[in-house]
Amino acid sequence: MKRLVKGLALTILILAVFGNVVIQAAELSKSDQTIFKAMETELNRSMKKLKIEKDQPYFISYTIIDGDYIFIETTLGKFTKNYADRYRTAFARVKVGDYQYDNSIFKRKRRARRARSFRTRISIPLENDSIAIRHKLWLLTDSQFKDAVNQFTRKKETEELQVKKEEITDFSKAKPVEYYEETKKIDINRKAWEERLKRLSLVFKKHPEIEKSKISLQIWVEIKYLLNSEGARIKDHNIGYRIRIDASTISQDEIPVASSYSFYGYKEDGLPTEAELKEEINKIIEDINKRLNSEVINGYLGPVLIEAPASGFLFLKLIGRNILGDREDYENSRLLFYNRLNRKVIDRSISVYADPTIQYYNGVPVSDYYLYDAEGVRARRVNVIENGIFKNYLMTRTPIRGFEQSNGYAKRVPWQARIEPGIGNLFIETKDKMSYEQLKEKLITLCKEQNLPYGLIIRKFDINRKVPTSAVKINVNTGKETPVFGCDAVSVSDLTILDKIIALADDEKVCNTYEGSCVAPSVLIEELEFKENKDLFKKPPLINSPLK
Repeated sequence: MKRLVKGLALTILILAVFGNVVIQAAELSKSDQTIFKAMETELNRSMKKLKIEKDQPYFISYTIIDGDYIFIETTLGKFTKNYADRYRTAFARVKVGDYQYDNSIFKRKRRARRARSFRTRISIPLENDSIAIRHKLWLLTDSQFKDAVNQFTRKKETEELQVKKEEITDFSKAKPVEYYEETKKIDINRKAWEERLKRLSLVFKKHPEIEKSKISLQIWVEIKYLLNSEGARIKDHNIGYRIRIDASTISQDEIPVASSYSFYGYKEDGLPTEAELKEEINKIIEDINKRLNSEVINGYLGPVLIEAPASGFLFLKLIGRNILGDREDYENSRLLFYNRLNRKVIDRSISVYADPTIQYYNGVPVSDYYLYDAEGVRARRVNVIENGIFKNYLMTRTPIRGFEQSNGYAKRVPWQARIEPGIGNLFIETKDKMSYEQLKEKLITLCKEQNLPYGLIIRKFDINRKVPTSAVKINVNTGKETPVFGCDAVSVSDLTILDKIIALADDEKVCNTYEGSCVAPSVLIEELEFKENKDLFKKPPLINSPLK
């Protein structure tokens, strides 16, 4: 009976809730056990034996990423990229001093050659050989420890000559957790998708007016093993199935005209069908051709309606970075909300919260999902803005004034050892919702009050170039919508936009980007200015495409 209970505990999902800590029991494979044992043995050895004079580590953390990756890209029926990769990469974090004062929060200045001599990550053998894995961790730890001691010594020497600042703990303590997920792997019919993408990209061959086009499928499954000297032991996953379609051309007015489609999911059977993707391609082609034959707007100042999900991109741009409790940005007053804690930053009807533990919203995948962050802290919902009042930063274990503990938003900078706060999933809410049609009517009313002949509706943003790429103007007298372009050549980075948001609709949609995810409704902005940006202009090709 005891054996039966133990077996069930290892094979069935068990959730034990202790405060905010959730522990999931899953059976560790022999591979998992080998990796954790190698990490644990080398970590304990380093904690006991690493020492330079009086300096020795007070904290060590190891993270091993075991990843599988597939990338397929096609153009006009042919592959431009098609490869798969398997990798194991280790990161070490070694801290010298103590939680109150350590080697972090210090910008070292040294020659680039010297900086490159310290390893920040290292490749780990794909085979499960404990000694080989330990050997790599040994090399990485030695390098990181020497760097930490060097940094700690210079920090003390530098700060002894400076006026003493207000003391803020350099690194906060965290309750250790143990969490294991069942192993997940890439599950896809690769050959079928290769042929599917080739067929789909051929559609653009019949449209020589499109200068560039490509379709890509990107899949990754990364197993993260995290172990630290406080006792945290975590095995979880980062999974993504992303399809992207891009098309662009140059108008005779030398303005780039681009359109794209992106889909994010967690498994193959959640991806769009070939028919659905072909429909999206035809929409992209139709959108580009409409704008090529439409009016060019060289400038606009007035009310603007930004439709969902494009509005999500705008909120990520305006709010996202400014709610990150990055110590350096905070101390250098580079955040919009600096010194605005408990003060109004947006209309009082609007609230904003972050929650990386939400994987789907109304059945749609939300891409910035995770349960434990890069520092092994349980992610949780954080109410960032309540009724227009700024309340909280998204924190790592590096405190800022007034925020001493992590709330689970530490992210590793891609392919680097550096950890910084990340957005997670952002959700925009309002108490005064209206329908999209009411929002459009309000847009027309505002335009009439300002004696404007038309208002502007933005329908899509180019995530890579961070500018709007699809827009229509709406006639205030007839309500007729006419495609326009030229909005490509504008910037919407003015953060005073937050003060001009006056209404939100009830049509929340998911916006997944490489910088985070946001669920937001369509939004009406009282006044927004678009200006020409000649830097974005390009010359069209001198001779016709060979497709013509």
